[in-house]
Amino acid sequence: MVMVGTRLYVGDNSGCRKVKCIKVLGNGKKKGTVGDCLIISVVKALPNKKIKKHDVRKVLLVRSNTNILRRNGLKISFLQNVVLMIDIRGNPLGNRIIGSVTQELRKKKYMKILSMAPSVI
Repeated sequence: MVMVGTRLYVGDNSGCRKVKCIKVLGNGKKKGTVGDCLIISVVKALPNKKIKKHDVRKVLLVRSNTNILRRNGLKISFLQNVVLMIDIRGNPLGNRIIGSVTQELRKKKYMKILSMAPSVI
């Protein structure tokens, strides 16, 4: 679960490395799960890129520390909380995704991210 104040890693080549959650978007939820959009502030960024330190952006949570329970009884969890930078329309800002993403993004209609990912779990 991701809440306000959680530190997250970025899993694409958009230019930032670490971010901090400011708000979880949704139906009044306080905790975000895989497939939710978040508003973040950039904590650590690479030099000479579009995204700078202290920028406020919208991201998509693709991997989470907490267990994801599927209908077939399978529980999946990852080692880190990882997000991808997206624009207003939901398209990714980076042109390469590092690591795998989950199938739960298919239900949320993020097909472009699924097609860019090297593996889908």
